Amino acid sequence: MLFLSHIFFDVNLSRDKKLFIEVKKLFVTEDSKPENYKRTHCSLEFNPYDVMPGHSYFLGKNIDKKLEYQVIPLLKEYIKDGVLNENALVEIMKLTVSQSDKD
Repeated sequence: MLFLSHIFFDVNLSRDKKLFIEVKKLFVTEDSKPENYKRTHCSLEFNPYDVMPGHSYFLGKNIDKKLEYQVIPLLKEYIKDGVLNENALVEIMKLTVSQSDKD
């Protein structure tokens, strides 16, 4: 399975791609690959690649609305359900703040 983060070669990434990478980093380290990953905030009970939001949340128009109404609520629910540890909330709040800091 090909993950969007594995095809980023451009140093000047779009804001949408940067957001995808920031969300991915809640689950695994940025340099992780599906076959050999290092967890960050993801519980040992879950395979991070099975539960992390997919790249389709970060495609198309209205990325800010998707982030605010779909991705962030999903991530907060993951904390309540024990998929992500509580330390992830700090990083999730940074996503909320950076939402208003558009490139």
